[in-house]
Amino acid sequence: MTVLGLVTVVAPISARLSADPLATAAAGAQAAAPSAAASAPASSVAAAVLGSDADVDSSSDSELSDVPDAATLARIHDAYENAAATCASQSTGASGDTSAFTKAPEIFYPMVEGTYTISSPYGYRLHPTLGYMKLHAGQDFAAPVGTPIYAAAAGKVVTAGMDEGVGTVTIEHNIDGQIWYTSYLHMYEDGIYVKVGDTVEAGQLIAGVGNTGRSSGSHLHFEVRTKNDTADESTVDPQKWLDDHHAAELSTDCS
Repeated sequence: MTVLGLVTVVAPISARLSADPLATAAAGAQAAAPSAAASAPASSVAAAVLGSDADVDSSSDSELSDVPDAATLARIHDAYENAAATCASQSTGASGDTSAFTKAPEIFYPMVEGTYTISSPYGYRLHPTLGYMKLHAGQDFAAPVGTPIYAAAAGKVVTAGMDEGVGTVTIEHNIDGQIWYTSYLHMYEDGIYVKVGDTVEAGQLIAGVGNTGRSSGSHLHFEVRTKNDTADESTVDPQKWLDDHHAAELSTDCS
């Protein structure tokens, strides 16, 4: 009789708890908690930034954004055909004066002055989809699809193509005896104009801005690293790197 009494009391209480909206919501939240796999190490430079950009749309489908429609493809081709010759801007440099250009610049900004807007800097921030603090390992240059992207320095192309759904170019540089790697991400496959093994000059056209991967807006994600890997420790702030190396702004006005 005692057991029967307990069943009679406990069962109605359990039923009432299950019907309680707060209890139901709590159970749903527990079931939806992120798994440990969400913080698994990335296998490539592209994977390291997938979903990490400030303009990411958590509802976007990374598979769908990898293939441009006909209009986007036309913009990429038009931008490539009409890409103008570039030179170092003589109006300003990292030092703010023209004395920085008494010799030819060795480092350039990856896009022509006036064609981009810095939309997200380097640094730790609350990840927009994973919900925890994560390093944004590069700097974002927002610009229309097809906007030309240039090599920041002379070097050898070590990655060029679609890397886990993200258009990626990585260049190895030897600058004053130190090895650096610059990476350029989110291009469409048709917007990548170099191949692995190519030797490129500083300021050479290498790609056109795209919108591949988990990105909701066209932009260049630009990274600078001391190693060709995905470790946070190998990244440096791209803006500081450009400033420290007296990077020149590219211009199409070479008069």
